[in-house]
Amino acid sequence: GESISAGFLHKGGPGSGFFDLQIKQDGIVLTITQMFQAVP
Repeated sequence: GESISAGFLHKGGPGSGFFDLQIKQDGIVLTITQMFQAVP
């Protein structure tokens, strides 16, 4: 399968910060293999 890395900012609330996702694609199925949260 193909590996995809996606990062996004989340603002507001107690869970604000930066998220980094590692996603694996196998056909039409997407699986999140890793998820990191960086809180400032």
